[in-house]
Amino acid sequence: MRKESENVSLKYFGTDGFRGEYGTELTDGHAEAIGRFLGTYYGGSEAEILIGHDTRASSPLLESALIRGITSAGGTAFRLGVFPTPAVSFMTKHSGADAAVMITASHNPASDNGIKIFDERGEKLSDEIIAICEKFIDEKEKISKAEDLIKEDASVDGAKFVNVQHLIMRWEKQMISSTDGLDGLKIGLDCANGATYDAAPRIFRALGAKVYTIGTSPDGENINHEVGSTHPEALATMVRQEGLDMGFAFDGDGDRCIAVDRSGRIIDGDGEMFILAKDMMTAGTLKDRTVVCTIMSNGGFIKSLEKIGIKCEITPVGDRFVFEKMKECGATLGGEQSGHIITENSDGGNGIYTAIRIAEISKATGKSLLELADGLTVFPQITRNVKVANKELVMQDKALIEAVNSASVEIGDLGRIVLRPSGTENLIRLMIEHENYNKCKLYIEKIAKIIKERGDVPKNENQEH
Repeated sequence: MRKESENVSLKYFGTDGFRGEYGTELTDGHAEAIGRFLGTYYGGSEAEILIGHDTRASSPLLESALIRGITSAGGTAFRLGVFPTPAVSFMTKHSGADAAVMITASHNPASDNGIKIFDERGEKLSDEIIAICEKFIDEKEKISKAEDLIKEDASVDGAKFVNVQHLIMRWEKQMISSTDGLDGLKIGLDCANGATYDAAPRIFRALGAKVYTIGTSPDGENINHEVGSTHPEALATMVRQEGLDMGFAFDGDGDRCIAVDRSGRIIDGDGEMFILAKDMMTAGTLKDRTVVCTIMSNGGFIKSLEKIGIKCEITPVGDRFVFEKMKECGATLGGEQSGHIITENSDGGNGIYTAIRIAEISKATGKSLLELADGLTVFPQITRNVKVANKELVMQDKALIEAVNSASVEIGDLGRIVLRPSGTENLIRLMIEHENYNKCKLYIEKIAKIIKERGDVPKNENQEH
């Protein structure tokens, strides 16, 4: 189990890896240094590192830089190509490799990219080891050219294509064998023009479903563009127009899933966990009647679970924190409102598996997704992501702190405020929840205005529901 240390302060890596705009915040030089660190840390000539990536145009460039770094340290890099994050994690655990790197910026736009590192168990690398890696990066940052990091005999040609076909089949078989099939269901899949574009439709067709797809034509620049888990509206339209039973939207690397009911109603991660929790409780597989969720889960969701005898363990934002709490308390279900869902059969978010499980429940019960979610109350909630120049300074601003504290007192037990810096972007994430929607609007505008004033913000992005 991965252990987090409160004393570890990280500069480059956030809640879900090292992520930023490619070429400025995340460069080939960074990837080169990370590759050389991994090759060195895992024993030089003994090191075996797997590398997978999503469909961004910059992903092969970062892959090449990682490979040069690994081979310059004497290690061996194995190129997996385009694969979903959960598949890369699975292959690490079952291949005997020392570690793996997934090159992806998840749900971010194509201009961004990122690096996630997994250990030999398929779990995200500990913060203690990441801190050592960051020191290595900073030492190499003193070198002006990335080429100066490379030994003369290091090259992309030194990488090997690993024969992972048996592992791919094993990963897919594991999901396919988890259900009796989805025959007769018409299912829409939105693959975000990302890493699931090939695997997801193939798996659902193997399960007997009639599959309709969007977001399955990646060109390097269209990943997450008006499609995927952050833009499920296109999928909702297709589900309604084609008369489908349901739909599922994945993010760029495949660890998230957002569901769509046959009516076109969008069901987020809270709704998905509610459906799974009720089913698992009936089956007797929801250990201690406990679900692990984050501070961003809707208060109505938590109270709805409490009404049917299910308690919630609440963690900070980040699927890794959910995973750790699940290990700690032995829970068999956890997740995030964003669609990262973790069960006892997965080591992290697996969007395809989440979709299969929900579709299976619908087929077995003959109920629509909305019918399965009956009993779930959702409080009005508004989130706003505000771009800032320095998120750490803004979070320490006295005027902002006073405004949040004052609003929290006024809201009392009728709602809550969540204010936090993004773990992967220069954003302040603000969420207001209140039983009265107009109150949400009032407080969100007031606090967001202060953040913009203190953060030198040219523009903000909004999401309301």
